[in-house]
Amino acid sequence: MSKDNNLDYHSDFKEAIENNAVLVNCLIEGEKYPKKPYRKTRWNLTFQENSLLITETIRKNEENTVMKIDFNQIREIEVEIAKQFLGEFPGPFATTFLVSKLRIKYLLTDKEIVLLCEGLAVIPDVIAYLKKREVPIRDLLSLEELFSQKGVQAAKEYLEKHYDKLAQEN
Repeated sequence: MSKDNNLDYHSDFKEAIENNAVLVNCLIEGEKYPKKPYRKTRWNLTFQENSLLITETIRKNEENTVMKIDFNQIREIEVEIAKQFLGEFPGPFATTFLVSKLRIKYLLTDKEIVLLCEGLAVIPDVIAYLKKREVPIRDLLSLEELFSQKGVQAAKEYLEKHYDKLAQEN
């Protein structure tokens, strides 16, 4: 889990992904995450039948495909959480919130990309979707178990309350 709150965003996706984590909207089986974003992003991650598709929104109904990752190219996907600043720059009065974090590791290489999605409600759907397609998952904080035992809202509250302790342990 990353305790690094100052994530950098670049206008070019390839440059951004090589240098840091990128904030994306997630689309899983017609369900969009986050429902009400704090921060707008033009990058989208769509979970397709056999791949992940990353697109850039150009205009309201126009997208460019940036990258497609076939599931058979993935060694594993780590599912975790991170803390994010609400504003553009960190400061003494900056508000933070938790985001979902996906670290996608490629087969036969050390290459990986890190994608963030606002909110935590996407986590159970991401895990279920990837498991159904037999994509190897590494659930660093036992998030699947936490969400199934407590439900989405209670799990979110638990993670928000205990984030600092969990970050130190991992």
